[in-house]
Amino acid sequence: MIDFFVHGKPFPDQRPRVARNGGIIPNQNVIEWKELVERVGLRYMTVMAPLLEPVELKLVFHMPIPESWSRKRRDDAAGTAHAKKPDVDNLAKAVMDALNGVVWQDDAQVTSLNVRKVYAREVIGVQLYADIDLWG
Repeated sequence: MIDFFVHGKPFPDQRPRVARNGGIIPNQNVIEWKELVERVGLRYMTVMAPLLEPVELKLVFHMPIPESWSRKRRDDAAGTAHAKKPDVDNLAKAVMDALNGVVWQDDAQVTSLNVRKVYAREVIGVQLYADIDLWG
């Protein structure tokens, strides 16, 4: 089983914006998030080659609690579901793309995906669990 945590504010994968001249305007936050996920994945996978088998993947995104909330509301929110933007599918896509060639050869190998978003008081980031999908 592969199990590691990436510390940092998660950013969702987004469609690139197109400039008036037709060029692509990349989102720097997304680029930096994907690079961070890849670096942590590479550090974890130093003793293993990328998986070649079907992969069962679980991601738990620890999202920041808004600073504007009262202390009581912040305390109550810790560990509860984060039912606001960004969408889980876009968060998962950024992580899966970043780990192509690192944890697995291609994210098409992911045959089972479980994604959650929860509010986190102090430690924000994503917890990743990946294993060979025995049903695959």
